[in-house]
Amino acid sequence: MKHYQGLIYVALGVFLCLFSNAYAEQSQQIEQREQAIREALYIASAAQPKVLKIGLVDCITYVLVDNSEVQIKKIDPEISEENIKIAEGAFEPTLTFSGSLQDSKTEPPSVLAGSHSRTGKFDFGLSGKFTAGTEYDIDFLNTKYKDNSAYLSTNPYYQSEIAITITQPLFKDFGIPINRADILIANNNLQKSNQYLREELINVISKTKKAYYNYVLYREKFKTAQISLQRAENLLDIIQKRQEKGMASSLDLLEAKTTVAERKGVLLDIEKALKLAEDNLKFMTNLVNNPELWNAHIEPLDMPGFQKESIDLMESLKQAFEFRPDYEAAKIELKNQNIRIQVKENALLPTVDLVGSVGLNGLDETYDGALKADYKDWGMGVEISFPWGNKEAEGDFRKAKLTKEQLLIAFERLQQRIILEVRDGVRGVDITQQQIETAKERVDTETTRYEAIEKRFREGLVSAHDILEYQEDLSSAETGYIQSLIDYSTAKIELEKIVGLTLVKSNIQLEEK
Repeated sequence: MKHYQGLIYVALGVFLCLFSNAYAEQSQQIEQREQAIREALYIASAAQPKVLKIGLVDCITYVLVDNSEVQIKKIDPEISEENIKIAEGAFEPTLTFSGSLQDSKTEPPSVLAGSHSRTGKFDFGLSGKFTAGTEYDIDFLNTKYKDNSAYLSTNPYYQSEIAITITQPLFKDFGIPINRADILIANNNLQKSNQYLREELINVISKTKKAYYNYVLYREKFKTAQISLQRAENLLDIIQKRQEKGMASSLDLLEAKTTVAERKGVLLDIEKALKLAEDNLKFMTNLVNNPELWNAHIEPLDMPGFQKESIDLMESLKQAFEFRPDYEAAKIELKNQNIRIQVKENALLPTVDLVGSVGLNGLDETYDGALKADYKDWGMGVEISFPWGNKEAEGDFRKAKLTKEQLLIAFERLQQRIILEVRDGVRGVDITQQQIETAKERVDTETTRYEAIEKRFREGLVSAHDILEYQEDLSSAETGYIQSLIDYSTAKIELEKIVGLTLVKSNIQLEEK
């Protein structure tokens, strides 16, 4: 029989091993199949060009849904909520149950002493702590005792007791602020987590907006370079026809060809930068993680605009001190440190606890009789203790105060940095507005000059070299104007980030925990 049992165990072990291997192999096959499907989708999208028309709002939506940094920061408030629950758990009551049965046989020391006893116990209690530091302990004790001793007048007997003990600290650990310190700090840390999430959102959205406008910039530069190349090619065509008629020199023809080649090279360089800007935008918006859209050609719907406005420095400073997440987080950390100092200062006090207890007990041959008994007992006293020297508590208190000094210095430094950043941000917007006006004037001037010089060239009054230089000047002016518009948009994005209004300007409402 034992032999068959062994065979059964071996067969069962082999079956479990084979089942486990089969399950693991099946899971691996499913993963490989999913990976193969994903790879096929990437390859298929590469073979089928797509166009994705998106605006700034679309880019921000992609970021909010898929950005890994944002997703990580979103977990922090949830962790802080759990820390609040952990801190509040210190004031939750604890319910305990215990039961035991003990049987004892011994050699009696005398003929009257018992040699065999049996004790059964069933107890339960409730203990906990209030926010003022008051500790309570409620016990309900039940015992059944039986002995073969001749000394016991009641045998067996039941004993029941209800006892309530209250311990109230009078110095150390006294008071609601001290006992709720961990809860207050945990709640403050939840607020800090929300501020850090806001800061991460502001940073990511600002980077995305800048990447979007950077892509727009290179698209416009590419268009300008194409126009510049077209001008050079048109000029080359005119010179070739003139040279055939003996009206243009071979030097003019060579210079025109050289310029066409140079501008083709410039166009290729800009196209390369354009592709990199497009890839960077896809990376920021996590489109690279989408098998169907990773290779799509992006067409931006929003173009940079300009409307002259006056930015008030004082108002911007006020907004920064009100909305900056890092500034708010620093203020919250100072609150936390003040709470820690209060707790460490309280720890310097001696432990003086007022202890009181009251109870009822009874003993009878029946359990009901033991419960009905009303023998009362009570007690009151004071417990005092303090460490000799108390160096640990003193060191913790001084350390907490020194930490606050560090935080205050860092906070003042943050204020100074915010003031300088706001001033530079306001100045940046103001300067870029002036640059737009200057660049627009230059475009108008260069356009007028080029039209005039082109007319003179067609009349044979200007050389090819001169017309090519005017083309370069016009292209430079057009590119400068585009650059000034993008710089202005970027400066506004940076100022919104500096004063903490990025989410407001983007119509994003953060649901804080």
